[in-house]
Amino acid sequence: MSSRNMSPGLVRVNFDPPQTLMLISGIGPKLARVIVQLRKGSGNLDLDTLEVLIGRPLSERELD
Repeated sequence: MSSRNMSPGLVRVNFDPPQTLMLISGIGPKLARVIVQLRKGSGNLDLDTLEVLIGRPLSERELD
């Protein structure tokens, strides 16, 4: 699926660049870079890992 077909505002944590990851509340430039490095080294992040990294649970709205 190309990004042109994605809903506006949808962040694909396992694919998007750091600038897009920073759209998620709690993710700044440094954490966005860490997430990209983790993806490169370990593969896709799961929901639990992302919530630990940002220090809070994600809301239903953020998961849609």
